[in-house]
Amino acid sequence: MTDFLPPSTMALVTTLRDEVHLPLKLCHRALALNNFEKERAIEWLRKLGTGVEPKTIDYKERAERLEVQLAACGAAALGYAAEAKPGDYGWSASLGDVTGLYADRKRLHDQFVQALNYLREAKAKFCPNTTNSHVDDFLIKHKDVV
Repeated sequence: MTDFLPPSTMALVTTLRDEVHLPLKLCHRALALNNFEKERAIEWLRKLGTGVEPKTIDYKERAERLEVQLAACGAAALGYAAEAKPGDYGWSASLGDVTGLYADRKRLHDQFVQALNYLREAKAKFCPNTTNSHVDDFLIKHKDVV
């Protein structure tokens, strides 16, 4: 959805995301429903019950929170479970994105392993004594995938 936004709109969406710490899609929806007016979008998000609250900026606290959020993103990228949810101190929209990407990567890896196993079983069952260079090369290339 955000791939086709004009640069100025994308900048506004990311600015809102950085301010309210919610996913890009939700920020884009909030802006789109409120004529791309940031303050109205924030008010809409408050009414939605997302936990967005007006705050004064404490830059030291903000820097410490960003460090925690960055560490959480790094841990999530390595596959460690992130138990943070929107509104928690360590949660950020980036963490939500990284967690989603890691889940997608894991799902695709599992599907790839399943497809490899089907290919191995089919070769063993239907043509155990034949050589198909493409199939054999593919299986040899991915023999360590588990």
